[in-house]
Amino acid sequence: MTKTDCRKIVKEKLKGLTKESGKNFSLSAENFICKSKAFSECDILLLYSGTDNEVSTDEILNAALKENKIAAFPKTIPNSNRMNFFIVEEKSDLQNKFKKGKWNILEPDEKLCRKFNLEEFYGKNILVIVPGVAFDLNGNRLGHGKGFYDVYLSSLKNECKKNKCTLTFAGLCFELQLMEEIPFEENDVKMNCIFTESKSYFFESTEKYSAGL
Repeated sequence: MTKTDCRKIVKEKLKGLTKESGKNFSLSAENFICKSKAFSECDILLLYSGTDNEVSTDEILNAALKENKIAAFPKTIPNSNRMNFFIVEEKSDLQNKFKKGKWNILEPDEKLCRKFNLEEFYGKNILVIVPGVAFDLNGNRLGHGKGFYDVYLSSLKNECKKNKCTLTFAGLCFELQLMEEIPFEENDVKMNCIFTESKSYFFESTEKYSAGL
């Protein structure tokens, strides 16, 4: 099965997800993250602005700001497959300092938000919440094929080594977006864990936790 095949299958499943179910599933998945060790131990959260077919990150942002963690959101660089993250100081920034980008996704206004620069955060613990079209039970991720996250996450790994930072990649999706196996290429970045509305999957320890644990 090709990556294109996998995308078609998952996108067809997502068509059956109602708005109400999506909202409830998002809250459950976000709750898993907020109660996780990865969240409690992190100093910095790199989030994303969700679309209708993605798990929201609103409650994760609320929890992060409440605990005085640093939170940042991505902005794509035009005519490239690269992006930068910009820091959110408070929840209202999403309304006052964000605007719709190329794919109609809310992005930080780089003129109003401070760019996230890892060199300013030596030795910190970073948790990256990663969206995707699909994930599999080996920690592999399938995006939309543009390469933004693979490029950024690969670069971030190298920067973290230089700055002695701890780095965790956490996939966030609906359970229906999980597949048994998806095609994996050398430049694809694997997740350390994946959170859905019903389970948390940890691949370094191959442990699986059910809802309520």
